[in-house]
Amino acid sequence: MRILAIENELCPLMLGEEVLLAEQRKAMYGLYLHGYIREINQKENSNEVILIMECVSKREAENYLAKLPLVRGGKSTFDLCVIEPYSGFKELV
Repeated sequence: MRILAIENELCPLMLGEEVLLAEQRKAMYGLYLHGYIREINQKENSNEVILIMECVSKREAENYLAKLPLVRGGKSTFDLCVIEPYSGFKELV
C-alpha cells in the first residue's frame, strides 16, 4: 500500500537540538534502506519533507513515523493519506 506522508513542523529546533535533525536523517535513511520510504521530497522553501511510503497498512506507516526523533520530540507531525493508482482512465476503455 502506498502512503503519502506530509510533514508539518510544529516548532523550530532550539539551540542544542540539532542532534535531533541528525538522528532524524539516520532514522529516515534506515526506513529508506528497508523499503518503507520509497521517495523523499522537500516542500519548496522549507525543511519539511513529503514521503511516499510503502507499507502493509496506514497504521504501520503511522507506527514508523511515530518513532522518528522529531515526532517523538514534539517538533513535527505527519498527515497521512493512502494513495491508489488513478482509476479515471478506465472510463475511456
